[in-house]
Amino acid sequence: MTEEEVKLATCQVLCEGESGTGWLISSHLVITAHHCIAAAAANGEVIKARFGTGTSAVELAVTLGPHDIDLDVCLLQLPDPISVAPVPIDAGALRPGEKWSAFGYPTVKFELGHALNGEVQQVFPERLHRVDLDLSVEQGTHLSSYEGLSGSALMVGAVCKGLVRLNVDSAIGAVSLAALSAFLRQNGLLPEETNERAVQPLVGARPDFDELFESTILSKRGGYGFVDGSHGIG
Repeated sequence: MTEEEVKLATCQVLCEGESGTGWLISSHLVITAHHCIAAAAANGEVIKARFGTGTSAVELAVTLGPHDIDLDVCLLQLPDPISVAPVPIDAGALRPGEKWSAFGYPTVKFELGHALNGEVQQVFPERLHRVDLDLSVEQGTHLSSYEGLSGSALMVGAVCKGLVRLNVDSAIGAVSLAALSAFLRQNGLLPEETNERAVQPLVGARPDFDELFESTILSKRGGYGFVDGSHGIG
């Protein structure tokens, strides 16, 4: 997915006195950090998703869907599916040193949006302060404040691999989709895990030959063995 396509699929999440960033994970669902809408949800206030900027912006009232407060993640239901490509996701593991990018709507650039780039500094085996990814920000894309960027898609290459959220002292932290995989799978956004080795049929099995070959080898105590047969059959 290109940077422009990620931008089109990204929205401001707006509620009374609060704002954050979200993105389309399906044609009718926006995913964001739960803390962006927690107060509004508790007070029964309207939550809106605004796609685009300026006069072409589209603002939609959304409904709070499945959420997990401990994981700090929630899904927002759009009133109708929209014709924008969702952001592709990948719950595979990340490694330190990988390059990342993100687009969101920080409060210091409220309606303009801002693109960030950087590098994965640390990958923690468990979540600390609700994040398992410690991210550095590339010079030239850093901001004085990252408030409002929570919920942005953490892109590695053409796929999203995490959800940006703020950590202590305004440093950038993120929770990986690997850490959110159970939540995503429970809501039909990741395929069920399968044991591919168990379901794949064995191709080219030759049990009679295998038995004869193994018994012959085991019966010999030395010397040479010659196998005669068609070329290329292993």
